[in-house]
Amino acid sequence: MLSIIVRPQREEDHGNHSIFMPSWLVIAKFFEANIETLANSEKVGNVVAGGQEMKLPVFGLRNRLKRRLVDRLLDHGQAETG
Repeated sequence: MLSIIVRPQREEDHGNHSIFMPSWLVIAKFFEANIETLANSEKVGNVVAGGQEMKLPVFGLRNRLKRRLVDRLLDHGQAETG
């Protein structure tokens, strides 16, 4: 199993099967970049075992500002519904 955790800083106690992402926007970009791997359970198992790497999204300054805005909107929406 591959776990993806939304949290700006990495924690050491989640094991090698965890990927930390700072925001939901980064997770969306991560899924876009790795859709072929994530859609194949054998490839995901290979990633978790350390036999295959995944692509990580890179953002410029403008995209970071957009990401913060999207995260705030998502957080606000969750506060209203949750």
